Amino acid sequence: MLRPLPLVMLLLLAFTFTTQAQETRLDIEAGPNFSTFSSSGENDFESGMKAGTHIGVSLGYGLSEKLELYAGIGLSENNFQRMYKAGNFESGNSFPSSFDLSYGFKMLEVPVGVRYLVSGDLVDLGLTAGFRPVFTSGYEGERFSDQPEIQQLFDLSDEIRKAGLFVEPAIQLSFDLDEQTQVFTGFRYGFDTVGVYEKQNETRRLHRFDIRAGLSIILF
Repeated sequence: MLRPLPLVMLLLLAFTFTTQAQETRLDIEAGPNFSTFSSSGENDFESGMKAGTHIGVSLGYGLSEKLELYAGIGLSENNFQRMYKAGNFESGNSFPSSFDLSYGFKMLEVPVGVRYLVSGDLVDLGLTAGFRPVFTSGYEGERFSDQPEIQQLFDLSDEIRKAGLFVEPAIQLSFDLDEQTQVFTGFRYGFDTVGVYEKQNETRRLHRFDIRAGLSIILF
């Protein structure tokens, strides 16, 4: 059973957050993303950046005039480019020194985080730090973009983990349309903490840069 003093403190804390809460808002966003992988070891893997897309919705809950918690759900398509060096292939075969490949997969995302708000006369600035658990699906495997016949001779496919976790700082600029509605744009960088690209004895981390634009609606 709770003693009177701790119970009173909990009630005061809950009352403080309730009275300080400014608003609850719905954010709807979409935009392009640009992705690449980094590798932890020396190998024949070189990843180039390619464009994909992302969409998402989130709810923000104001704890105070400056601080907001948010949580949401999103879907993204992540595309990559890879140069595969062929120096380790058996001699005697007539192959080029490297192959261009392209590949991609989709992610279901559940972002959560905190946003610090700086209000101005015309523009609101939001600085965000958050986590983004992701669940992958629809992995297409690697495929040759210019020499598909070589695919039959080599197994170059790797595995994408079923789940991962990203840490993501972001910046957002918001513009008032009316008292209840804003449009916003911004940038977000996602760092793969787990290594969603799974390879034996090696960690390949995803780096993703999102350009965001959307609509923010104050619900109550």
